[in-house]
Amino acid sequence: MITIKEIASTLGVSTTTVSNVIHGKTKEVSPQTVEKVKDYLREVHYVPNINARNLAQNRSKIIGVVLMLYAYNDVNIFKDPFVSELIGALESSISDAGYFMMLYISDDADQVINYISTWNVDGIVMFAINDEAGLKVSRHYKKPIVFIDSYVENERKSRNTKAPFVNIAINDEEAVYEAVQYLISRGHKKIAFLSRNMMGTDKLRYRGYLRAMDDAGFKAGDEDAIIARSNNYDETESVYEKLTGKASRYTAVFCCSDTSAVLLINALEKKGIHVPEDISIIGFDDNAAAQLSRPALTTIRQDINLKGKKAVKSLLSMINGTVFTSQNIVLGTKLIERGSVRDI
Repeated sequence: MITIKEIASTLGVSTTTVSNVIHGKTKEVSPQTVEKVKDYLREVHYVPNINARNLAQNRSKIIGVVLMLYAYNDVNIFKDPFVSELIGALESSISDAGYFMMLYISDDADQVINYISTWNVDGIVMFAINDEAGLKVSRHYKKPIVFIDSYVENERKSRNTKAPFVNIAINDEEAVYEAVQYLISRGHKKIAFLSRNMMGTDKLRYRGYLRAMDDAGFKAGDEDAIIARSNNYDETESVYEKLTGKASRYTAVFCCSDTSAVLLINALEKKGIHVPEDISIIGFDDNAAAQLSRPALTTIRQDINLKGKKAVKSLLSMINGTVFTSQNIVLGTKLIERGSVRDI
């Protein structure tokens, strides 16, 4: 690659002049010289050495994004629409800010700590990490951290850990409370809860389900929780077909994701159980699957794109020295009524 010194020598100008033109600082340079330097830069296809500039600024301009795999237990987690949309939102926001994204996926918190400690990144965004792992990472990693859908704060307070971080989330418990109350208002009393695990956000959503049922005077417990565990998406269809027998004992099912809701609808239809005529289904997220489903899915909408944007904006603010007084940023949700729930 041609150097600034070589360009200056060829054009008969100073290296400072060439550097100023490259970086847009042209107030002290005549228009003729600016044009001459720019023409030559185009001629030689000059590309600035970003690494050298970032090193001088003590910045890498790289944001690390870490996804903890154990929350999904799937071979290809990008088949999950929520994950794909969130990663897309993060990458777009990072790119718009002039940074680059480095993605790392693992199911081992110690391995994550080892890797991110050696990365020359300005900060990290972490998604789908449990409380214990999140606390461990925040204790060892000294640069800014933004969590998405993490509930590390209570653990941090109990252990007096003060490493800087922000969490971007929604009120999962209240959102599900609203969803179950909606089903109850439509006349449903026998309501099941469907999730893929009982960790993190799904655990909080289960609390909302139990509280809504209890407040309405209906008994609900672990026997009403349907867990759709699957090692990968190739096995998911058969898993949901096995769950239809249990689901059909209820008049309605709350599903922790739109993907789970659509998979359940398809499995039920194969068994001759129709939605919403025979059973009502409500989902969570309002992703593309909810709108393409037949019937279109009643669901709780969260703004996944906004969640990604807020995470990046918060991280960049921390990188630039902002200290947040509130470490949990809670975004709103909205009930979207479509055609998968009926009155009984």
